[in-house]
Amino acid sequence: MDHYGYERMMKPFVKVTPDMIRDREMISNTNRERAWKRLYVEDNRDYQLRCFRADYIDMVRRRLEWSGSILGDT
Repeated sequence: MDHYGYERMMKPFVKVTPDMIRDREMISNTNRERAWKRLYVEDNRDYQLRCFRADYIDMVRRRLEWSGSILGDT
């Protein structure tokens, strides 16, 4: 909320701890993996297209990082 400049309407009720964040990340990773497996089984064509897109984006990211390091923009 603070990051985006929103007005706080009430006080927070929950104190977020590093353990809570870690637990949520583990659940999110598990659900993400489950979703990819489900997509692979139920709609393999969409799965393949998403994998291709993810690989392409990763390739572009690595190329931009590499060209930035060549130019000294790290």
